[in-house]
Amino acid sequence: MRRIALLCVLAATTEALRPPAKVVVLDAYTATAGVFSDRDAAWRPALRAGDELVVYDRTAPSDVVERLSGADVAVVNKVLITDSLLSAVPTLGLVSVTATGVNNVDLEACERHGVAVTNVPAYSTPSVAQHV
Repeated sequence: MRRIALLCVLAATTEALRPPAKVVVLDAYTATAGVFSDRDAAWRPALRAGDELVVYDRTAPSDVVERLSGADVAVVNKVLITDSLLSAVPTLGLVSVTATGVNNVDLEACERHGVAVTNVPAYSTPSVAQHV
């Protein structure tokens, strides 16, 4: 189920942008640990020819701006997306959250900067139902 959810996030992500897009995954470990033996392989199927993919397992707050430099898409799970970050990375057009919530994203700031936000609203529904 997690593999399908990740591919859906990236498919929506890359379809929203003109190719080629620079897609930066800032905290891949939270989405791929224990699921994929090759972390880059988890993200590649949804990319188009010419898209650039950069994958980081984890990103410290002090490294976010540098790592997103020139990025069109930020794929995050726990990394905070703030107004100051969006101001520092004007190329960003999409924030894709690999989780159900978007509490780590300043949605008002994204709207002001013209940055779209996606998430995976129902990725854990079957698992939750199995445990209830």
